[in-house]
Order: sequence, then structure tokens, then C-alpha cells
Amino acid sequence: MTRRTKLIVWLAMLWAIVMYCVVMRLLPAPSAPRDNSLDNVLLAASVALAGASLAIRSRFLVAVILCDAAAAMGLVSWFVTGSPRSFYCLVPAILAMLVHFPGEKAGSH
Repeated sequence: MTRRTKLIVWLAMLWAIVMYCVVMRLLPAPSAPRDNSLDNVLLAASVALAGASLAIRSRFLVAVILCDAAAAMGLVSWFVTGSPRSFYCLVPAILAMLVHFPGEKAGSH
């Protein structure tokens, strides 16, 4: 995959995470439950997926898909629990996505 193709894919996947955030802000969620256990499980899954994406940086497409899946955990959390803590799931996804920015390779000049 060329750098240009990677950049286009990276921007599209980053934009998807931004759109998850917009959807979470605009659409109403159900009332927040008193028990936050599901919220905690989805946050842990988001962190695990973002960490897994960092572990396989050599496979660019799989890595950015894992970042998107990490952000999707926040979207699921929002619609299932309605907790404002759902936005925390987006943080590891965005940070991992920023790490995967397709920069120039060393010695490619």
C-alpha cells in the first residue's frame, strides 16, 4: 500500500471516530443505569483493542480497523448505558489512531 493510500484510509478512519463523537452528542441516549459494570467492560475492551492495534503496527489496515473498533465500543456504550463515561472509550482509539499516522519511512528519500 502506498503512503498516499494509507493517508486516505487513515483520514477516513479518523473521520469515522469523529463522527461517532458527533452522533453521541446529537442523539439522545437512554437514562444512565446505576450500575457501571457494562460501561467498565466496554472501556476495558476499547483500551484492549487500541493496545492490540499498537502491537501490530506493521499491519496498517488491521491496526486502524482495531482503532475504529475501539471507538465503536464507546458508541455501543452510549446507546446501551447512556453514560457520559462512554466518551472515555474514544480517547484510546484517537490516541492509537494518531500513533498510526502514515509518516515517511526512514531512508525513503
